[in-house]
Amino acid sequence: MPKVVVTPYVERITLEVLDVNIPYTIEQIRKKVNDKLHPELKGTRKGISWNTVQKILEDLINRKQVETIKAGKLTLYKIRTL
Repeated sequence: MPKVVVTPYVERITLEVLDVNIPYTIEQIRKKVNDKLHPELKGTRKGISWNTVQKILEDLINRKQVETIKAGKLTLYKIRTL
């Protein structure tokens, strides 16, 4: 499996996966992005890594496109509304 590089294309896919009303965990986002990037690997644990998704989300948070929600030990992410 080739390494997934953080590009505007992957960031755009991550934003498409996120929802305004429903927050998701990093693992849920990773699975959805992986299914869009590599449909042939659907249902397997291979593909984009957890750390790559975390870096993408950190960049999107710094640009104020995504917001975090703390729920106990969980950190959830959703698209920031205006």
